Amino acid sequence: MLKSLFKIIAVSVVVFSGTATFVLAGGKNNTTVKPTPISSPFEEGTKKILLSEEERTNLLRYADNSKAKLEKALQDADGLDLDEKAPIYWTAIQAVVIESFENKPRSELLMRHALNQALDLTFGIPDGAGGYSVGALRGAANPGLQIAILEDSIHLAIRYYKDDRFAIEKGSLTTLPYADFAQERLSMAIDWLGYVLEYGYQYRASMAILKHWANTMGSDDHLVQVLFAEEIVEVDEILKKEDLVLAAITSDTSKNNSILVGEVRHLRGVLDRLKKSADKKNVQLKKINEEKKK
Repeated sequence: MLKSLFKIIAVSVVVFSGTATFVLAGGKNNTTVKPTPISSPFEEGTKKILLSEEERTNLLRYADNSKAKLEKALQDADGLDLDEKAPIYWTAIQAVVIESFENKPRSELLMRHALNQALDLTFGIPDGAGGYSVGALRGAANPGLQIAILEDSIHLAIRYYKDDRFAIEKGSLTTLPYADFAQERLSMAIDWLGYVLEYGYQYRASMAILKHWANTMGSDDHLVQVLFAEEIVEVDEILKKEDLVLAAITSDTSKNNSILVGEVRHLRGVLDRLKKSADKKNVQLKKINEEKKK
């Protein structure tokens, strides 16, 4: 299954740019809550955007085409075996992200958030240099979970199609419901973790999930991110400690398991608290937005 999938990746690797890589075997990761702006279809955050009429028209067409491609992928994969679903989902996700890049290189729609983060968590993202990043769960003992994550993420992207379209029609992507998306995706990701069997992959996936949440909530387009500042800072501090954890694991292999068990349990507590805390603040955010409409 993976061999056929990576053949598809190799064909169009030149149009992609990589994201942060998590490596338990050693080395440093490049995780940051606020990504460095680059011209990439997989960029996680953008500058504030006021759309021109041409941009609006192109993005509306993109949103409609993307929804159609994703829905067709779900239909084509329905009833197939897991190894047959993988290339169908990958091809559809790749097509959607590339089309977005061609139409508006830095348009950060929620549909693309969902798809980018799914690839980063599963099979990895082409790095533009002939290789690809290591997906947080690539190589895990439950390969079916990776397909389920792609499928769930396609459904998630489709659910936020209307929000993307509404924001495009208004001419500004600052109206996107980043907090709603981040919290729904966080809840899904916590459920996915329950099906990860190995502690090493639980750790990698947990760190990737925290990174994705922080990148979404800390987006430059998210004008009310100050409401979630406490949570964003806490997650940022955890991500910055990853190198220390990796160093401790690789320096003494006899301690690997005990360190990983402790870190995984700690991160699970962090994720659960984050969901509860941010859910409450998201309710506050909704009230604030309702007041603004009056």
